[in-house]
Amino acid sequence: MKSNQTIFSKDSMLLGIIMGALVPIIAYALLLSLKDALISGGILPQIWETFPSTIRTIGVLAICGNLIVIQFFNSRRFTNAMRGLVFPTFAFILLWFVIYGKEIMVNF
Repeated sequence: MKSNQTIFSKDSMLLGIIMGALVPIIAYALLLSLKDALISGGILPQIWETFPSTIRTIGVLAICGNLIVIQFFNSRRFTNAMRGLVFPTFAFILLWFVIYGKEIMVNF
């Protein structure tokens, strides 16, 4: 007998990996669009467009979007999904350090 469960009602590691990969990508796109909209609307000064730290910060905030997913999974006791979420989150953190780590370490 088939059940009418959606992917969000199953505690699986695959769900965690998928959500952990999609949420930061979507959050990054939304935050970049918001920054561009605020600059083109005149709310933020035009100089913000050239700050390299702005892109770094948006990347960190996008990765932190997985904290919302962790809270969602934790409230539903999806331990396997939380375990799966760790892998893409760690990959995004590692990618962020590869891209921006040298630039930050020079300033120390």
